[in-house]
Amino acid sequence: MLATVDVGNTHISVGIFEGDYLAYRFNMITKRTRTADDFGQEFKDMLQADGIETEDIEAVVMASVVPDIMSVLRGGILKYLKREPFIIKADSDTGIVVKTERPAELGVDRLIDPTAAYHFYGGAVLVINFGTATTFDVVTASGEFLGRAISPGIQISLDALSEMASMLPTIEVRKPDSILGTNTVSSMQAGVFFGYIGQVKYIFTIYKKCLMRT
Repeated sequence: MLATVDVGNTHISVGIFEGDYLAYRFNMITKRTRTADDFGQEFKDMLQADGIETEDIEAVVMASVVPDIMSVLRGGILKYLKREPFIIKADSDTGIVVKTERPAELGVDRLIDPTAAYHFYGGAVLVINFGTATTFDVVTASGEFLGRAISPGIQISLDALSEMASMLPTIEVRKPDSILGTNTVSSMQAGVFFGYIGQVKYIFTIYKKCLMRT
């Protein structure tokens, strides 16, 4: 079995592969105050909850956008899984060519997502990731990473509204019944929800035209 570990700003997503098949997946909370034992024990417990023993894991691959916790997370995996994780870096050979102005600035998560999509679908791809930030990545049919767009995630947008405007409440992300809000909450939900749909559609349309010209 192969364990893949994606360390994000909010969650650590773990996928367990049997060959090419994603057999199990689970999440852990990203906390910079946790120790190697905290991470390692939780990792082991989550595996065992799915009926997997640590010795079943033959290799571990990690990618992270949170450098602060990589050392302790690596230490936890070494101690509890007895495996030295392979850590993907910006300059790792992934099979796609980064054609941006400053390739070294490309986050590892931004490298992995389009790489996986390109190899899985075997052609030009536009990858949209709805995380803490919403990101859009473009790869041509020949495997060239052309560029990206980064915008605040939908939850960040809602949080900013309530934090920066004292009269606006904290609300949850939800599709309202109408784009015409009739109260403060439904108005905020309409603006953020449908505004996000508009953003995605617009960027998708522009990027699709860009790919058609390559």
